[in-house]
Amino acid sequence: MKYVKVLAALGAVFILTSPASATITADFGWENGATVMGYYGTNVFFDNVMGPQTGLNANVPYDCPGPNSGTHYLKMEENPHSGTPQGYVGFIEGLTDGDVITATLYFYDITDGASPSGRLWGHYGVSGDVNSYSGSPGTGSDYSLGTGWNQVSASWTFDSALNTRDAWILEARIYSSPSTDATVASDIFIDDLHVEVSNDNATITFAPEPASLALLALGGLVLLRRR
Repeated sequence: MKYVKVLAALGAVFILTSPASATITADFGWENGATVMGYYGTNVFFDNVMGPQTGLNANVPYDCPGPNSGTHYLKMEENPHSGTPQGYVGFIEGLTDGDVITATLYFYDITDGASPSGRLWGHYGVSGDVNSYSGSPGTGSDYSLGTGWNQVSASWTFDSALNTRDAWILEARIYSSPSTDATVASDIFIDDLHVEVSNDNATITFAPEPASLALLALGGLVLLRRR
């Protein structure tokens, strides 16, 4: 029987079983205290948080009641407003042409029809380097609705560009208004990432717990791999 086993640097975290099919799935809710695997932008900051939190919308405070589920979740801060900051929330390696990647993610914001909003996005990379960049299809999820916790989703069909790339980096993006302003900051909250890949030889990686990262310098990544 095929199965998916989840390991961390300090031992097994949990085990997922799956039927005999070509698809693997994985879930991550920031319960291990982690933040992100990497990021883009000099004005983006992350914190693993618990319980009710206060966020900012262009310096105007608003309240988040707590995680969508579990006890931990991710706070993403754009400070100051500039560009489109991104946090790398998942890393998928060992992909081939035609593999389908489907992901869902929950964002919390209360600016209905306005910014700040979140989007689930992604770009191509190479296995072994979560900070690699090998192009982007330029597509992602819709914007978060701004009505509290709500789920966004996106799906991509992998293109290896003649075997020059074999990985996919999942991005959580924040879009703030005004898009550029050196005097203001905005926050968004993130929880419950779900990933499906139609290749049971692929590997899905999430951010390691902080203790593992400190012990191993480069970090013991949380792996999901078929054996």
